[in-house]
Amino acid sequence: MPNIFQYVLIASIILIVVLVYAFKYRDGFWFLFNFLLRPKTFAALSAKRAVEKECKSNISFKENCEKNEKWKNEQLARFDDQFFKSTHELRDRICFAFITVVLTLACALGVAYIAADLISISSIKLSIIQVVSAFLLMWAIIGQLGYSIQTIGGESMPEIIDKFWFIILNIVGIFSLFFAQFYSFFKK
Repeated sequence: MPNIFQYVLIASIILIVVLVYAFKYRDGFWFLFNFLLRPKTFAALSAKRAVEKECKSNISFKENCEKNEKWKNEQLARFDDQFFKSTHELRDRICFAFITVVLTLACALGVAYIAADLISISSIKLSIIQVVSAFLLMWAIIGQLGYSIQTIGGESMPEIIDKFWFIILNIVGIFSLFFAQFYSFFKK
């Protein structure tokens, strides 16, 4: 059973990876701050950045931007609307994921607490549960198709099944992984 220092070490490594990744991109923390607390500002920054990138990669787009300021502003407004909708959708998805994980952990904690009093599970079986959990989580992550099957509306049957399968595999994987951890803790 890992002790508290191992958990702190793992959390520190994750924090370092997140910080390195955030600094990899220019203004990473500023974008993250705006994404979390000021979605309208984030959408405007995203739109401006998208128009700048489009100007660099598309010559006719750049010429239209330079010749016609009204056309450029229309493009900015179009991008701004798209990014505002995408920002809210992403924030909703992040909140949904957080709530799902917290509820799954709470269920695993409760079931493990009850199971520790009622049944006895050997350490080999707990190890098997953890391996199966890791398998399910890896299967969910690697198997998600996401944008490769995206349609214009985004709600085709393959997309719905892809999202559902991803969520179910993650919930079962997270539940069983933490059940095994919590059970070991309560059985001591």
